[in-house]
Amino acid sequence: MSKKVVEYFENLSKTNKIGHAFLICNCSLSFIEEELNEVISKCFFESETTEIYTNEDVIVIQPENNTIKKEQITFIHDKVKTTSQLHNKKIYIIDGCEKMNESAANSLLKLLEEPEENVYAFLISSNVDSVLKTIYSRCQILKLYNENLSIKFINSLD
Repeated sequence: MSKKVVEYFENLSKTNKIGHAFLICNCSLSFIEEELNEVISKCFFESETTEIYTNEDVIVIQPENNTIKKEQITFIHDKVKTTSQLHNKKIYIIDGCEKMNESAANSLLKLLEEPEENVYAFLISSNVDSVLKTIYSRCQILKLYNENLSIKFINSLD
């Protein structure tokens, strides 16, 4: 994949326009993982390398049995309230966010509506039409188009 996602976040970072929640559409975490590692390293943690699956300040949630349940979102609530281990920031990533059950989605809304300081969300969806509109409306939207690796930014602040 191209580095357009990284460039986009670098530009947001330079102009202090990074929001607290991003919805990245038309992909899965495995598709964008390399770029997301780089974005988190450079723009959020200001470090050389970050591995999202092993970093203490990054929480990754993925569907279990094709569903994201309230307990998984409650886990995020609990983790973002603890002190950052390394970077003074916490990041949570929800892969397949369109697979949240209603209870999980409602719990996530509380995080999105009342964001904690220095807590950032990356919601990733392969089917944005299935994401609750109330969640969609609280995020900066990045739509990836795989066939030509281009990106369309919607609701962006730049």
